[in-house]
Amino acid sequence: MQIAVIGAGNTSCLYGSNFAVCAITGLRPGHIREVPEVDEFQTQIIQEALALVKAKGITLPEKDPLGTIKEYCAKKFHKVSMVQHLESEVA
Repeated sequence: MQIAVIGAGNTSCLYGSNFAVCAITGLRPGHIREVPEVDEFQTQIIQEALALVKAKGITLPEKDPLGTIKEYCAKKFHKVSMVQHLESEVA
């Protein structure tokens, strides 16, 4: 699972394994929530990543990291690098 901490101004958020969700489904991050089953899958993956963060003793600044991550993803409509890589392998 790929986990990265991304900063935007004073806000940091955990952005975990969404690249894999996009690669598996072919969706862009902003389209994930349009498919209920994929949205739930993403939620479960984020929850797993957050459990790992908690187990490692890492404290995140967000009061609702799950909501922060999902809202961040909902605003992104780029083709993630993992999808680009998969497409280049096919060509």
